[in-house]
Amino acid sequence: MPDFTESTPASRAADRAELAVLIIEIPRLEARQASIQERLAAYIYPIETIPHEIMSEIFLWYIDGGTYPSGPQFLSGDRPESLLLVCKTWRDIALATPRLWRTLKFGHGATLQRRFANPDTLLQTHVNIARRRLERSGALPIAFSVLAPEKLRGGTVGFSRASHAAILALMLEDTNPARWEYARIILERDYFGPRIEGTFHQLRVLDVVNKKGLIDSFRIAPFTSDNAPKLSTLFAWIPDLAWLTGAFPW
Repeated sequence: MPDFTESTPASRAADRAELAVLIIEIPRLEARQASIQERLAAYIYPIETIPHEIMSEIFLWYIDGGTYPSGPQFLSGDRPESLLLVCKTWRDIALATPRLWRTLKFGHGATLQRRFANPDTLLQTHVNIARRRLERSGALPIAFSVLAPEKLRGGTVGFSRASHAAILALMLEDTNPARWEYARIILERDYFGPRIEGTFHQLRVLDVVNKKGLIDSFRIAPFTSDNAPKLSTLFAWIPDLAWLTGAFPW
């Protein structure tokens, strides 16, 4: 650092001369700085030149589980929610792509249970995420699967009947049944949730399992050509064949 304890006429003259040079240099350096900043600001990263329509397609191939009707889990892997965290542009594109949000896998991802106090907390988180996905997917048809309370996939820790019923209540809420296209439902032995009924005009594939065979018309309404006109594929594991024939008369 300069020694300010000794000041002489010669040193002060040298300081004034240096200051005069700096006064001249500062505007030139500021102009150069502005020029460099403008040049950098004008640069467009190649990824930003990709049309949003193409980015939407890339996003659809990014998410885990493949393309619809398969798709990502709620809390693991490459899921659409991760795209919202990258930047505003990606967030806007993801939210403007309803097809990203139309797969719902309830109860999947048992390996994540260590993050939650209990399985019911995990299932409630699934329900909360599902509500947002249902909103973001607009009016598009949806694919969903609901595991039985007995265990989560990949583990043997059960969740309560109340959680199971809450999931089905959501999927039967308002206009949601009209959006079912691919549905897989594993019901517990003595299912006491909301009656599965509605207008399923988009439903193409239904996979319903009740291995213990205590399901009846009070729990599942018949699926006919009137309320499920597009239903073309049925997978049913229900021992009561008489009831099964009546519930699916086609």
